Amino acid sequence: MNYELYHQLGHNDNWNFDTIEKYNSGDGVIISPRSRNKKRTGKIDSDIKKRAIFDPIILNPHETNKNMITYDYQPCLIMPEGFSTSQHSNYSHEIASKCLDFQIENDFRYLVIPTRYCKGFPQIEDVINYQTQNYINPFLKEIESKGYSKKVIVQLILNGEFIKNEEYSSKILDWVTGIDNVDGVYLITELTRRSKQIDDVDYLYKFWPCRNPLTNSS
Repeated sequence: MNYELYHQLGHNDNWNFDTIEKYNSGDGVIISPRSRNKKRTGKIDSDIKKRAIFDPIILNPHETNKNMITYDYQPCLIMPEGFSTSQHSNYSHEIASKCLDFQIENDFRYLVIPTRYCKGFPQIEDVINYQTQNYINPFLKEIESKGYSKKVIVQLILNGEFIKNEEYSSKILDWVTGIDNVDGVYLITELTRRSKQIDDVDYLYKFWPCRNPLTNSS
């Protein structure tokens, strides 16, 4: 599996665009609805979009900001009474359909299947079943029914506790790399303590071997 380098766009992203366009630094950009509303995303140059990963940001459907709710695929806008975990599966195909349509309309590099962020150590079977039922299967079925042919990647979030538990992280990564009709993984790792440098040695030590299932996957 190949690794790619992307600029994460934020509040002030002119520098990122300049380095991509003038110096061809990196493979593209990551566009986040958290920092950019739907209208601003639509105005990004088409050449940049073709090299972009659009991160749908459905990490925690309970937490949305003013930018995120401009995207009509957000669960809190589709579910009549706001987001509810117990009702998620009833609306997962509509969420997937709207999210995929937006990605196709903007001609991003990949189709991204989001997954939900989990805290702590929930049962691994429960995590996999929930992600599969509410995200993986609905998105893959919508992609098939719509006839979309772009490459597909799955967004996966590993919290700090996942990473430090080698058995747990290995099971998650073995699962995600074994999903049929998926071309890659967009891996997000959480480091709770925010600083300019990573100073958690245990985190770094455990993160490196957890890459192996991705590296060895074809």
